Amino acid sequence: VKVGKTGAIETDSRMRTNLENVFAVGDCAECRHMITGKNVWIPLAPGANKMGYVAGINIAGGDIEFPGVLGTQITKFFDLEIAGTGLNEKQAREAGFEPKSTFIKALTKVHYYPGGKETRLKVIIDSKTKRVLGAQIVGYEAVFARVNTMAAAIQAGFTTKDLFFADLAYAPPFAPTWEPLIVAARVLKF
Repeated sequence: VKVGKTGAIETDSRMRTNLENVFAVGDCAECRHMITGKNVWIPLAPGANKMGYVAGINIAGGDIEFPGVLGTQITKFFDLEIAGTGLNEKQAREAGFEPKSTFIKALTKVHYYPGGKETRLKVIIDSKTKRVLGAQIVGYEAVFARVNTMAAAIQAGFTTKDLFFADLAYAPPFAPTWEPLIVAARVLKF
């Protein structure tokens, strides 16, 4: 079985290896990065499970492709939630983009509503096309929702304009009047 540049097993979009009727999925397999188009090794459960689904369909005679991953991840350190998706600035530069970023500090609820917690986020775009390339988010609540929103936006090819005009929910118990993701898009301009 051919091993790719990452040290994991090289696969195509149907999770096939270089050997006939041999598939590889999960933590042992490479897959395509949705932004760069290059093979990556990002051993995370959501992608691994979808790779397995794709391989199973194809083994059973179906024809489905795995679109790849962004490397969306989240963890918790005591009460601090830490997440990221897509490319960071260094990765964006290495992939041939001209990255631009902004750093936003905000509360998780409107300022007059009790219990709002601090959140910080960094959004990375390509300065030429304004395409959203990545985000890193830390905070004490709602990080999961924001990183998943950003992952969906990146996968859909959102620009800063698309992100700014995204019709995101608002109510004082759940978010500030200006959602930090939308503020980031406004700061980065479109």
